[in-house]
Amino acid sequence: MPKMTTDYPEQINFLAPRGVTSQLRAISYYRGERGRYADSARDFVSAGIIAFIAALPPKERKRFDDILATVRITEELKD
Repeated sequence: MPKMTTDYPEQINFLAPRGVTSQLRAISYYRGERGRYADSARDFVSAGIIAFIAALPPKERKRFDDILATVRITEELKD
């Protein structure tokens, strides 16, 4: 039976420095993912976001959370 939803509903496209795709593909082979580097890219982006947020001092974390709430509201209004 076909899967009707995806675990990753958002697509992100961005330019990266030369060699990043090769490095991600090499990491995916290293991890046994047969050269498919989307999982590796997702893991690195997610880890970077988590690290950024975790490093914020409490006052800056509050500021970030307020900005994030505004971004989410704006995105909902656009949909």
